[in-house]
Amino acid sequence: MPVERVRVGKETVTEDETVTEQVRKEQIDADTDGTPGSTGERR
Repeated sequence: MPVERVRVGKETVTEDETVTEQVRKEQIDADTDGTPGSTGERR
């Protein structure tokens, strides 16, 4: 059986950019049972 080998290169880019416009902050309300570490999944 023929086998095809593919190599994938990756490049890490890190940038710092100053934002001069207003940044919007959002908060999300989650329905959980209040137990720390619970994901709120329903079964």
